[in-house]
Amino acid sequence: MKDRVGQIACIRPEYVGRFKCDGQACGAECCRKWTITIDEDTYQKYRKVKLKNLRTKLKQHLVTKEHEGSLQHLIKLDHKGSCPFLQPDDFCKIQRACGEEYLSKTCRTYPRSFTQLAEKLVEETLTLSCPVAARCCLLNREPLRFEQIERDLSRMSVSYFSADMLLQSALLSMQGPALGILQRYTEEQPDLRFALLGFFLDRADELTQSDRAGEIDKCGQPYLSGELDGEVGQTLRLCKGDAKAYIRHMLIVLELFYGDENRHFERMSVQPYLDNVMNAYGIQSEEVVLSEVAERYERIREAYRDKIYGEYGYIWTNYFLNHYLYMLYPYGVHEKVTVAYEFFVTVCKLVEFFALALFDRRKDEACEDDVIELLRYVDNKIIHSPNDRMKLLLMIEDGGHGFLDVMRLLLDSGCR
Repeated sequence: MKDRVGQIACIRPEYVGRFKCDGQACGAECCRKWTITIDEDTYQKYRKVKLKNLRTKLKQHLVTKEHEGSLQHLIKLDHKGSCPFLQPDDFCKIQRACGEEYLSKTCRTYPRSFTQLAEKLVEETLTLSCPVAARCCLLNREPLRFEQIERDLSRMSVSYFSADMLLQSALLSMQGPALGILQRYTEEQPDLRFALLGFFLDRADELTQSDRAGEIDKCGQPYLSGELDGEVGQTLRLCKGDAKAYIRHMLIVLELFYGDENRHFERMSVQPYLDNVMNAYGIQSEEVVLSEVAERYERIREAYRDKIYGEYGYIWTNYFLNHYLYMLYPYGVHEKVTVAYEFFVTVCKLVEFFALALFDRRKDEACEDDVIELLRYVDNKIIHSPNDRMKLLLMIEDGGHGFLDVMRLLLDSGCR
């Protein structure tokens, strides 16, 4: 089967180009306990490997199963849950014996993510499930810059942005101003950027639906410059945080992910993070007094928000930006922009909710590495878990919130 994508224009953050795979730096996490699929071309190559010992081992560990009406080739993991071709020095035996061209599309691509946005254009990002990629992305202290290069993607796994032509044409126009808004409002009034993002997305979606996507860039300028008209400024003043409503929403999300029927403790290192949350906010029992939890939350937020967004503000901003890019907001998450917006803000605020609890429990012992691991955990738990991602989307759909509803529920814009 001929590949649909070969040499093609690729837009990516500059930090993506600095990523180098290093199994010794991360313990080759991607080669352990993860499903490793093998594309058809690579499978045929493996059947013809000339090295006798390697060919024998490939025959032992390559399996073919039916998946969604077609055949899927997989590498059968060993008794420890590791790829049988992972060597003691965390290097791939297949690559060492035959060269990089014998790696499957899965192994060549990860932790990069390629999405084709148009016939001759792809977007490349990094997934934070890889610890090396996470540090490359999150520790970037420079303002986000993009580069456009030519990429040969014939041996990479590429996903396809499947929204209709109307939304496809608007996506890139909306991404530029949105990323600028998220990057501008950092240390003081951290929620202000989310509120302004909501106003921008609301207006940009109106332009898209009325076939005026060419005006999106112009409509984004006031939100980037801060020159907002009186109506928007007045509306922002209404977005004063309601701690009780916020805590109620967070408790619903926690129950959604960690209720008795939804536990994944054996797969995810969740228990320490949950312990921090339960102890910090005083929600160990089922009979929670909302006002008391909200009071504790406000005290912790007052004590540690400046530290989070001051000392580690660049990490949070990089996370928000990478998450926005990776999920192709707003139309990559849901066709309704209000749903996508609430999903984005909920994820970002859940990260903050966990982080405040972490800093409250660890005090001055919390460090940069703790922040990175927390962000990687939340990213793995929600973004890379299709079941959990769908649970959250369904909950948001059922809620039927509008943009202002989300702001009042989750944000404190800081405007007075």
